[in-house]
Amino acid sequence: MTALLLMALHWGRERGHLDSSVQQQAIKSMLALPSQLENLLPRLQTEARTLAERYAKHKGMFFIGRGQSYPLALEGALKVKELAYIHAEGYAAGEMKHGPIALIEPDFATFCVAPHDGLFAKTKSNLEEVAARRGPVIALTNPPKDDLDLRVGEKWVLPEAWGPLNGFLMLPALQLFSYETASYLGKDVDQPRNLAKSVTVE
Repeated sequence: MTALLLMALHWGRERGHLDSSVQQQAIKSMLALPSQLENLLPRLQTEARTLAERYAKHKGMFFIGRGQSYPLALEGALKVKELAYIHAEGYAAGEMKHGPIALIEPDFATFCVAPHDGLFAKTKSNLEEVAARRGPVIALTNPPKDDLDLRVGEKWVLPEAWGPLNGFLMLPALQLFSYETASYLGKDVDQPRNLAKSVTVE
């Protein structure tokens, strides 16, 4: 993620498409990330543990997001499968109404990655659809401001980072949720079953 952002900044500058103030803001925000994460992690772990205790016994989970939040949703679902052995699916939020929404029920949770970006309003609409079908919702989002707020079952609020750097704060939250869910269920988080981390056969 860091390498891709640096490449984007480089080529944006080389091609004359990037204002110098944007580049300075991006670099300044990237340099602040390590200390920001270090300060945030203890709170994240506590909140992840609380959410894990509430949702670990659900029969399945959706992880949804739009735009750059979609790959984060895929990673969240993957980690829940790998560590906690819970059926979890990652979806682009805009595709929910094309079939997956049929699975929504009170013991099937939807974990939504909903940062304050240009797609927030559409993501909010997806969550309202889930709530209308009595599906529990966990929204990983930023502090409310103006009209950027969610009314859902669980709001997991993280500080807002500059632009695409929001993902650097949301990804550890998703991974900690998976870790704490597995730990709560008594799974071995250091040696997940059936996984091969090196490929020895074709």
